[in-house]
Amino acid sequence: MNSRHLAKAQLEMLFERLAPGTHYLAKLKGRMFAEGFPPDDELFELVRNAHEAAHALSIRVHYLACGTGQPSRERPK
Repeated sequence: MNSRHLAKAQLEMLFERLAPGTHYLAKLKGRMFAEGFPPDDELFELVRNAHEAAHALSIRVHYLACGTGQPSRERPK
């Protein structure tokens, strides 16, 4: 089994379950930035990396749920 075997409903549910954590990490990263955490602070780096990974996962799951597995290369009209 691989990600292509997951049903659309399963992928949509996964996307919905990932959203709160991804949003929390985005807000936390923003608060840390606003408070002046230096870019090389270990905790700030971990939060930034966690947000980037969670966001990338969410986007991949979304595209799989759409049936493409990747973003469209077409420009909106």
